[in-house]
Amino acid sequence: MSDERIIGEAALHAYFDGELEDEERKEVEEWIEEHPTEQVRLETWQRQKAELKRLFDPVLNERVPRRLRAAIGRVRPVSAVRRSGEWLRAVAAFVLLILGGAVGWGLAQLDRTGNESWPSFAAHAVDAHLVYTVDKGRPVEISADNRAQLLKWVSVRLGKPIEPPDLSKAGFKFIGGRIVPADGKPAAQFMYQDRDGRRVTLFLGRNPWRRDVSYKYWSRRSLGCYYWFEGRLGFALSGTIGRKRLFDVSKSVYAYFEKLNL
Repeated sequence: MSDERIIGEAALHAYFDGELEDEERKEVEEWIEEHPTEQVRLETWQRQKAELKRLFDPVLNERVPRRLRAAIGRVRPVSAVRRSGEWLRAVAAFVLLILGGAVGWGLAQLDRTGNESWPSFAAHAVDAHLVYTVDKGRPVEISADNRAQLLKWVSVRLGKPIEPPDLSKAGFKFIGGRIVPADGKPAAQFMYQDRDGRRVTLFLGRNPWRRDVSYKYWSRRSLGCYYWFEGRLGFALSGTIGRKRLFDVSKSVYAYFEKLNL
């Protein structure tokens, strides 16, 4: 499938809900294979759906409140068929009202805990990695030759003095970086390259939950991403260098920033 084809939000939701015909479903699945960050979104939707189902399915079995039953009993005399229809519509309206509030509360809880939001941080990091590491001519906005300019720019946008770690002992040379968006906020991407031309990217963004989160790993085929949160910042290291080597490099990054106590 061509990379120029764009699968819209409506098609993704239809795929998620199982509403596509076979041919359309195959097209969406092929597109998802070529866009790993979309798989992250689908997995997040699935977890949200499962959690909401667990929390709120019992509402469907709850007894209709006495006050509502009394109100239905006061409906003017009509045919049994019409009265039955009005009763069902009233019950449906009540259930929808309860579920509407419940869903809103549930999503707020998921967002507050951050449990379902953490993967989006990795998705931003991976997305930026996929977009820029393949660029042979200009993979970074500001190269390592203008390091001072880059660090000043990044530090101002992130609101903290940022100095990227030296990963030369791990076999990677710093080649530069840029500012990228993440949920409407500025984030930084630093890029490194080894002797074989393989690139890893270090993604730094704000930590909206203001609490530490230990290592988490996300992968899609050969692309892996280790991400974590410390203090006011979130960190993500992405690359196609194998999970073990990526983990070893991420430990160096973690140790470096831990000493800085940002």
